[in-house]
Amino acid sequence: MKLAKTKHRFAAYVVDFIITGIITLIICLLYSFDAYKVFVNGVILGKDTTLSFSDIFTFYRAIFISTVLICAYYTLLPFLLDGQTLGKKLFRIKVVNEKGEKASLKRLFIREIFGKYLLNYVSFFFGHLISFVLLQNRKDKKSIADILAATIVIDVEKKKLGGK
Repeated sequence: MKLAKTKHRFAAYVVDFIITGIITLIICLLYSFDAYKVFVNGVILGKDTTLSFSDIFTFYRAIFISTVLICAYYTLLPFLLDGQTLGKKLFRIKVVNEKGEKASLKRLFIREIFGKYLLNYVSFFFGHLISFVLLQNRKDKKSIADILAATIVIDVEKKKLGGK
């Protein structure tokens, strides 16, 4: 069992971040285009705009739906795809428990939701910085999320032709 390289973990993270960003953008645009336009113009561009309660409610409902789908992407997809998201699959790495076995749905939930999503939200993304420092300095290459969930990220072994 070979631990995944930090650069492969980072690259997989970037791919997954782009995919989940696209999911969020599509849902927001399809679900609440008017509210999204007002949000972009008002908050991001600083233009004078007004939002109705209905627009605000619709926008946040779209954000809630996006959040649920993103949580499913990071927990259910790896559970169904042997520890891999699309980014991890692309870079031939996967999440397993500390024994090298398939990570349970509970471990994946703790790893992704508490160890990444909530921790980074609460810490204003300093969790990513701390995890990067840990990955560089720990022999077991565990991030905060891996420590909390008792998981590791390993390289996927290449299958030889002929099943050997």
